Amino acid sequence: SLQLAQQVCDKAYFDAALDDICSRFLSIPNEEIESMLEALEAQYPAALIDHFKLYIDEIRKFCQE
Repeated sequence: SLQLAQQVCDKAYFDAALDDICSRFLSIPNEEIESMLEALEAQYPAALIDHFKLYIDEIRKFCQE
């Protein structure tokens, strides 16, 4: 509906959703992320794991700002 579309596009709504996503992402301990990346190493090439790690690091950096 138009009302829902306007709510989703509202800056306060967007910022609240982004804050929620960031807080959930940052609540994942580094040890769990490292464990996940190690598990992926068994299935995927090292270059892809490096890409995942860089992507995760950038998200964490963005969320900490």
